[in-house]
Amino acid sequence: MADYLSRVKVVAALLFLFTAIAAVGGGITIYEFFWMKLPEAKKRAAMEAKRPVLLISHYFVHDTSGVDYLRFDVTNEGNSDAAAGFQPHALVPVDVPIEAPTGVKNVEVTGTMYFDVTDKPYPYAFHPSALYQIALLKLKKEEAMKPFHVLWYITSKTDGTFPGSQKDGTPQYGRIEIEYLPR
Repeated sequence: MADYLSRVKVVAALLFLFTAIAAVGGGITIYEFFWMKLPEAKKRAAMEAKRPVLLISHYFVHDTSGVDYLRFDVTNEGNSDAAAGFQPHALVPVDVPIEAPTGVKNVEVTGTMYFDVTDKPYPYAFHPSALYQIALLKLKKEEAMKPFHVLWYITSKTDGTFPGSQKDGTPQYGRIEIEYLPR
């Protein structure tokens, strides 16, 4: 019985040791610890920790003159700067009753026509927790607005594509469901 308890204590001590090493080492696995791959594991953990995460959000803006707008912003939810020159894209269906900005291009995605309301790259480095307005669209209040969706993606030469890329290199689309509630 004493021999069994001493073995349990050794196993518990080893598990505690591995847990402590993983917590301090930034997610080092037992494999990496045993095969002395600590430098590679620390490098991998550092790369995963320092990354920008760009997202597009929306909200409604109500003007004092009674005009309502749909605003789109880019936020950096990561813990690293995004490089200058990233290109946000917000694709709004063409049948949504908004006043489209002049000079927007039409894009077809899976048989539905959208217009890309964001056509200019962001010229500066984009810091974590920063907010950048990419579009402000005037709503046509005289027409009834049904719920709709907006597709979005962001491309960057150095940081990749957000929310991700397909295997063939085309962007994956984020989707925002929008329901307008008049005041």
